[in-house]
Amino acid sequence: MKGKDILKGMNDIDENIIEETSKKKVFRKIKLFKIFVPIAACFAIIMIGVVSLSYGGETLYKNGNLKVKEFELKENEYSYSNDGDLAFYTEEEIFNKYNTDIFRGVVEKIDNIQINFGGEIEYGSIVTIRIDEVYRGNIEVGQSVTILLPAPIDINGYAVTDTNTISKIKHGTTGIFMPLVLDDKTSLWEQNDISLDKREIVDYGILDGERYCFLETENGLVFDKNAFKSINNAVSLDEIEDYIDTMIK
Repeated sequence: MKGKDILKGMNDIDENIIEETSKKKVFRKIKLFKIFVPIAACFAIIMIGVVSLSYGGETLYKNGNLKVKEFELKENEYSYSNDGDLAFYTEEEIFNKYNTDIFRGVVEKIDNIQINFGGEIEYGSIVTIRIDEVYRGNIEVGQSVTILLPAPIDINGYAVTDTNTISKIKHGTTGIFMPLVLDDKTSLWEQNDISLDKREIVDYGILDGERYCFLETENGLVFDKNAFKSINNAVSLDEIEDYIDTMIK
């Protein structure tokens, strides 16, 4: 069976931010779930191996033919790929173009999920973050919030382009996160004549997996240095905090 354009059926926020790129049709065994807004013409997916999925995870949400469940990716033995590019934003636009909250916190939990739209399956993850400091938003220190991410996390052999930053997230990771505040427009996901209001399963979305978080890892500070050229040499979250303060004033 030939692969399908990953972007098909994606909900629009701003058509001007879609950048058309060349797309390569490929054989597919697993679908990446659709990102919150059309920030890219498509994702590039690299899988290694025959994929074996366990569907016995806990059901997180169910409404008619719509079901959201935890899942485990157990084996990888084949590969496929696709090409795409993120729309360009200035540093100022990254912080101020969309309605994002900004906070520092620790990852408490990661749940890889499958979303079943009446037989059409998408994949992603939900991360739970305990907030330690708030830079923007109506949230409180000590509160735990959830973010829906456009790719499974912590799976060996699984990589998705335009998610290089969020792919480094692990349990216990400290970071500064800039998730999308979900509203009536940004929360609606329609597929296969079935609708999911993302607010039923998470507190936030995210605009892409590259530019909207800064992470402390065992290999140092991880963020999109191409997007944030003015702080290319930053090595700590404290430096990022000072930078954010100047960007949102």
